[in-house]
Amino acid sequence: SALSTEEWGTGTFTDDLLHELDNIQIQGSFASFHALKHVDPELFVQDVGPIIMPLPEHQIRQMIGMAAQAPFGKGSETLIDTTVRNTWELDPKYFELRSPRWESDLQKICGVVAHDLGIKLPVNAELYKLLLYEKGAMFKAHTDTEKCPGMFGTLVICLPSTHKGGDVVVKHCGQTKTFKTSAVAQSFACWYSDVHHEVLPVTSGYRVVLTYNLTIYQARQQPSAGLVRNENRALRHTLKRWLRKGADGGEADYVYYGLDHEYTEASISMKALKGRDSAVVQTLQDLASGLDFDVLLALTEMMEAGPTSPNGFDPRGSDEDPGPHEIEDVLETELSVKLLVDLRGRPILRDVDLSQEHCLRGEDFFEGATRKEEYEGYQGNWGPTATHWYRVTVSFF
Repeated sequence: SALSTEEWGTGTFTDDLLHELDNIQIQGSFASFHALKHVDPELFVQDVGPIIMPLPEHQIRQMIGMAAQAPFGKGSETLIDTTVRNTWELDPKYFELRSPRWESDLQKICGVVAHDLGIKLPVNAELYKLLLYEKGAMFKAHTDTEKCPGMFGTLVICLPSTHKGGDVVVKHCGQTKTFKTSAVAQSFACWYSDVHHEVLPVTSGYRVVLTYNLTIYQARQQPSAGLVRNENRALRHTLKRWLRKGADGGEADYVYYGLDHEYTEASISMKALKGRDSAVVQTLQDLASGLDFDVLLALTEMMEAGPTSPNGFDPRGSDEDPGPHEIEDVLETELSVKLLVDLRGRPILRDVDLSQEHCLRGEDFFEGATRKEEYEGYQGNWGPTATHWYRVTVSFF
């Protein structure tokens, strides 16, 4: 066949390899939303009693009266700031779900979640909070922190309560979805933890939701490469071409490919990979067993620094300028591997320089990556400067 000829491959090695890896797809999405037929969890709240469904305003006000302002995480800090998150929360110690059918109903929902997110293992939902959104309540764009070991995503069940606004907007890898909880009496939504999502302001009524942390049973079992829909023959031949000739005749002994999701040092391993990432790395590992190369995982970071402009602030006034700030002229750039691990998550090395020449996506590699910023205002005769950090998890091979 044409695939077995020496002339196979019309582009450069990196172009062909990027094309083949990008073509690996799974049955599943980064987030989903469904209307839910009336399911009463028989919510019972301490000092309020059994909650009527649909939720009446007087009981919602009673629950808000005993609720706490919901915090949010920023770096290692836990903060309360109603300009970022304006929501009331109740901890599970203050309420119960008394319906004898609820656990069965929840398992059915988890089955849909697993299907929608492209997961072939049983999904478990661990109750986290009851959230109450009144008029003006919202939560600006963010990603979820890992709240329990093995957490990979979030499930939100919206209870029947009339409201307007409160749409959930989820974004990942250039795609955007909007979930309108106000359009149906009851619903549920789910997404992977690193998906950026925002709750738009409630304009009237009350939005009341149960939130769950999603984990996977049998975490030691690897996700199946059977999820992959593409034919791997072309990828195998591209890799054999690399191993036989080097990358276009060069001496590159490694290349790296950016994964779709973000991971932390505590959660980077084969068993922690989400969605398409699992399929990509499993496919590479399956091919590596018959060819002479190794597959690893790494957290990479790019730092850029240079002068910037303040966001309308007087240089003689406060140093506070919340940003973000665009760097006008990048004077310093560093690209590094912060942590390299094997597929079991065992560290191999840390903090080493990385060449962008070996990146399969070239200059666009960090496009769309989460950005962290450090800003310095006016310093004597020096204007303001900004330093940006971008992190992407990659597969090294």
